[in-house]
Amino acid sequence: MRFAVFGTGTVGRTVAAKLVSLGHDVRVGTRDPAAALARTEPAGAGAPVVPYAAWQAEHPRVGLATFAEAARSPSGCR
Repeated sequence: MRFAVFGTGTVGRTVAAKLVSLGHDVRVGTRDPAAALARTEPAGAGAPVVPYAAWQAEHPRVGLATFAEAARSPSGCR
């Protein structure tokens, strides 16, 4: 199945990683994919310890797209 998970935070990452581990096609939706990948430090209190780009490098099967792109077609992403 194809899934779109909205948000690059801890919950979104956890859900996306689990779905991929179960064999699903997963895209994470965010407001600005380029900005999510460019961040090198956590966003602040409650943010994940690892920047999104580092997490995605560990989970290469998880795609990244804008919210609209992920909602339209989970397979159409960067």
